[in-house]
Amino acid sequence: MPMKNTGTNTLNLSGLSFTSGLNFGFTNGTLLDPGRFFVLARNLEQFAATSPGVTANGFYSGWLDNGGENLRLSYVLGGAVLAVSYADSVP
Repeated sequence: MPMKNTGTNTLNLSGLSFTSGLNFGFTNGTLLDPGRFFVLARNLEQFAATSPGVTANGFYSGWLDNGGENLRLSYVLGGAVLAVSYADSVP
């Protein structure tokens, strides 16, 4: 799952975590510069086979439902930073 910083400022992702849809916590010092990607993979071998030359920045647990679900990025102490709907079809 790729995430891209489309803004003009560096994003500090330290301490944030995905708490709905999948499970992943960003370590302290995780910065995402403008125009850059942060790539999460669920299965290293499968990711390497389907995305040669792309390095995963981290690995998540959980499973994204192709039928659709909500993803939530939250602060450590709670409270959503970002919530989006995920689906594998065009809205």
